[in-house]
Amino acid sequence: MSKTREERVRERAYEIWEQEGRTHGRDAEHWRRAEAEIAAEERQTTSTESTSAQIAADAGATTAGPTEREKADAAPVRSRPAGARKNGITAPPNGARPKKSSAAKSKPTR
Repeated sequence: MSKTREERVRERAYEIWEQEGRTHGRDAEHWRRAEAEIAAEERQTTSTESTSAQIAADAGATTAGPTEREKADAAPVRSRPAGARKNGITAPPNGARPKKSSAAKSKPTR
């Protein structure tokens, strides 16, 4: 069940009164402070709700799919094939001794 604004202010004023050591004679100040805090919460809630509604409306307005950049960012990154090494040496599938690739075999010319 939803509390009325006055009930929320009353409870908050009571909390403030307890936090300040249950001092007497400051009830009007506690009430004003509680009203200000509840009002600030209401403004924040209203602002958040309107922002959420605007975001939802903006998202619904865009019916086009993802851009090419978004598709590229979402695509899996391909790494080297299994056994490939940075230095050009690959491990054969049968477990034999690794061989250098053709690029690594070239001899310098004199």
